[in-house]
Amino acid sequence: MNNRINISMEKHGVVGASLAVLEQADVKIYHLGKQSSTQEKLVNDETLFNACSMSKFVTAFLVLILTREDKVSLDEDVSEIVNASGIPKQGQVTSLTLRDLLRHQAGIIDADNRFLPLNEVEEIPKFQERLSGADTMAHLDTTKTGEFIYSDGSYCLIEYIVEQKMEDSFQNIVEQYLFKPLKMTRSTYDWLALEGQLNRTAGHSKDGRALSLAETIYPYAAASGLWTTAVDLSKLLHEWYQISQGKGLGLSTTDMTNLITGSHKHPYAGLGLFIENRDKGIEINSLGWGVGFQSMLIYQPNSSKGLIILTNTDLGKHQLKGFIGDIYQQFNG
Repeated sequence: MNNRINISMEKHGVVGASLAVLEQADVKIYHLGKQSSTQEKLVNDETLFNACSMSKFVTAFLVLILTREDKVSLDEDVSEIVNASGIPKQGQVTSLTLRDLLRHQAGIIDADNRFLPLNEVEEIPKFQERLSGADTMAHLDTTKTGEFIYSDGSYCLIEYIVEQKMEDSFQNIVEQYLFKPLKMTRSTYDWLALEGQLNRTAGHSKDGRALSLAETIYPYAAASGLWTTAVDLSKLLHEWYQISQGKGLGLSTTDMTNLITGSHKHPYAGLGLFIENRDKGIEINSLGWGVGFQSMLIYQPNSSKGLIILTNTDLGKHQLKGFIGDIYQQFNG
């Protein structure tokens, strides 16, 4: 497999990649290429990549754990907390749930060009502080509740709700309830610590130019702020398999059914992921695409097969039309 991957990387101009291939309890990890086009250090088990919007899948997994711990509820009305957040609203918010937000069906509409990379290392105002005035990041339109509208703002609100419920920072909560139990030791939202991180890959433009760290940081943890490794993400999918065998750390098969259940109107949108019907059963996917990075996570619950691909190059086209698509075809071949 390595030789075919190398050929595809060269063909598409990908600088570095890290992959995990899962088949039930068996996990194989592959690393190829360099951490940066400006140095010779190779990608390895500990190399951090920006997961971008794959962060939403991790957020959904966390919410399920907090639900199991009775810290939050998928279907509790959180409209009071949402109203307190200060998000601008069109119409009266009378009922809103974490399930709605996780499915992108809460009527949250992102403002154009507001969920952008950091671009310079500075202290970031909390989401609540960015809601008011002309530069508001998102607004809530109650006439759109129940409609699918992909929204980073929805996940920023999830982050805010979880922090209010738990009276702690989102990063601390994820660390305590997800990263530590699953031994995801290389995953972080701490972008301030990334500057001196020696095992962090640089993002690259489609022409192979290495980008600065600030150009590639998205300071919206629950929506797109995760930096992680293929090894760590494989532990999430391995846990999913363990749950199916009754051996997980606390979640049940019912919890995982919640994860992959869309609404009647939008059955393709699960909690933090998307659902495709295939000949061999459903396939879930989560895609990450930001400045300098592209990634994809695939899992087929019926066969307990999974694929994780992290790359440090934004090819400027959909994942399935480039290097990631080549690997996906091999995976399903």
